[in-house]
Amino acid sequence: MRSDKTNGSFSLLKLKQITVRLNGVDYCSTQSIPSLKRPFWKVILELPRLFYLKNKTGQCFAPSAIPLFLANRFLRGKPKLRSAYFLFFLHHKISEKEAIDLLGLDLYESLIIEGLLINSDGIISNVRFVPWSNFLFVSDHDEGSSRETDFYVYVGGDSTELISFVNRRLDISETFHRGLDLCAGTSIQSYNLLNRCDSIVAAEISQRAIDYAAVSSEINSPGKINIVKSDLWQNLEGTFDIIISNPPYVPARLNEVSPKILDAYGGSDLGMDIPIKIVEGLGRYLEGGGYSAVLAASPIVNGKDLLKEKLRPIAKKHGLKVILHAWKYTNFKLNMELQSQNKVSYFTFYIIESRKTGSGSISTKHLPLPAKLVQILVSRISHFLFKIKK
Repeated sequence: MRSDKTNGSFSLLKLKQITVRLNGVDYCSTQSIPSLKRPFWKVILELPRLFYLKNKTGQCFAPSAIPLFLANRFLRGKPKLRSAYFLFFLHHKISEKEAIDLLGLDLYESLIIEGLLINSDGIISNVRFVPWSNFLFVSDHDEGSSRETDFYVYVGGDSTELISFVNRRLDISETFHRGLDLCAGTSIQSYNLLNRCDSIVAAEISQRAIDYAAVSSEINSPGKINIVKSDLWQNLEGTFDIIISNPPYVPARLNEVSPKILDAYGGSDLGMDIPIKIVEGLGRYLEGGGYSAVLAASPIVNGKDLLKEKLRPIAKKHGLKVILHAWKYTNFKLNMELQSQNKVSYFTFYIIESRKTGSGSISTKHLPLPAKLVQILVSRISHFLFKIKK
């Protein structure tokens, strides 16, 4: 696989060697440390998390007002694990001595030569290892909203949200013949299906993401996932009895679309095109009685849920029993001007759950009313402040 930053080749052998070192220090245990930053005034909500950390029941893309405090508390007395977490997950610099203690001198020097590690007033990694369950996923390091890399590849909180949802909704014993992870990215959804499916296809349009997924496959489960290049349904054959998808769904103006945001841009000004095309494709590619879960975002305009209105005729046409499960009510902070121009008061993040039952129905399940009202209020205040500032 290629690195845009180093203009060099990332060696699968070296990545495997890093994985051995990470497994040796129990790197997967760090998935219980929350890494996303939220306002400090919410620190009172962190008290229960001290218990979660102790019992390793959190997840790495959870928000926290004090993420570094919690990380240091969890990693206390584990210097190599701390070095691994700061270097390969947080993208923080560590000292050369810490890097050598973790990796060994020979591996450290070879990683510097290949550009996987960079020595610039401290050691920093050019790749990220994301832990989930017993697996590690190789991706670009976290660049936040300041994207520098074309066709950026990452794992985020929406990925783990989708995994948690699917595991809650499916019976523990429910199995499937043929599974599909559509818009697969690093193919993390595929691994959640490993014990449920006889075979799994991971379909992705970005060659760079495919390269990363192939590396993760070699590290975790060689030969168990068939990774194919496909623009949505274009190169897929046959039918599937479970289809999971975390597609792009962020709105953006057509003239602002670039390789740096293609992983997030959902098509059309309001970001719904790709999720809608996926649900439309269930009519052809989902087996009768089959199950699907797709992430999406719906713009709410004058109180009207636009996504639900667009999905209603599709559900009827293909005999899909569709339930829209809301999990967040928020703004896309990077597109507040676009949102204002289109009179969008906020977005509802949904997981579109479908069963091919022949019923052709659609319904919505919202969060409990207090949580919904608080999130919508915060979103509208944010929108109002944007207008005032403008």
